[in-house]
Amino acid sequence: MSGGVAGSGSLSALRAASPVHQGGGTLKVGVVGIGGLGHMGIKFARALGAHVVAFTTTAAKSEAAMKLGAHEVVLSRDAEAMAKRVGTLDFILDTVSASHDLNALIACLKIDGTMTLVGAPDQPAPVSAFGLIFGRKRL
Repeated sequence: MSGGVAGSGSLSALRAASPVHQGGGTLKVGVVGIGGLGHMGIKFARALGAHVVAFTTTAAKSEAAMKLGAHEVVLSRDAEAMAKRVGTLDFILDTVSASHDLNALIACLKIDGTMTLVGAPDQPAPVSAFGLIFGRKRL
């Protein structure tokens, strides 16, 4: 996928959740995956005025995420760090193309929160319907 196409997919997902479309206020946006799409997601979310929380499995990517504009970085393999994020995000942009736990991320959404997947794992991901139903969350 070219950088232009990848970047536009990230931007369109973030624009749909931007404060302009949500009645104002500062959205808390999670960006999962600190790579090509994740880099663009962090930059776009920050430029749209969101409080940006980057999620990564690698502590080494924390500094890069902060330099790109993330306000916070969460190591997604740290259960305690993930527990602190439960119910705190308005929107999550998931850019990861490898298999990973979507349910743990869905739990981080507030009521009426949305998670958009722009990464494409090669295997279907199990998602708990209850995680979406309770809290009126969208995937």
